[in-house]
Amino acid sequence: MKTERIPLSKLFPAERNVRAHPKEQIEHLVRSIRMFGQFRNIVVDEDNIILAGNGLYAALKEAGITHAYCFRKTGLTDNQKKKLMIVDNKTFTLGMDITGIQFDLIREINDTDIPGFDEDVLSALLAGVEAIDDRLSEFGMMSDRSVEERRNAAPVDAGSVSSPDSNDGKRIRCPHCGKEIWMP
Repeated sequence: MKTERIPLSKLFPAERNVRAHPKEQIEHLVRSIRMFGQFRNIVVDEDNIILAGNGLYAALKEAGITHAYCFRKTGLTDNQKKKLMIVDNKTFTLGMDITGIQFDLIREINDTDIPGFDEDVLSALLAGVEAIDDRLSEFGMMSDRSVEERRNAAPVDAGSVSSPDSNDGKRIRCPHCGKEIWMP
């Protein structure tokens, strides 16, 4: 397949698109287009019907762009075209975000203007990641004073030890490995 530049007025969304594109998603796609341009191609058939990229098409229109970069996929039967539309959307949903790496990258760029994220959420995330990192770096560590207090304390009844089931702590998820840990 080679890339073609086609006027949006000559492209036609699929009659029955398998994925809905809410207004919020289109707004984030528009922000992304304004930031980076179109970096994915729309896939069309020989009649310029969009097989993959309906959300991108809507965002390009919303952004006032007049042409789109497209791959033309020819020679498919109607069933193959339907299957391509299903596969394009379904296989995407099978992936998972690796939040620890996302947090690391967000922290490295230290920027709240990232399409796909709400700016307030990113601000809170940046603040929260640092606070969580501090707690995680200290997790399992005891101050010299705490060590001395434990040495001098009476033996503890195993049934009275704080646990994840008690109300004096909480579970948090490590932003690096995703493992859930108990924080007293």
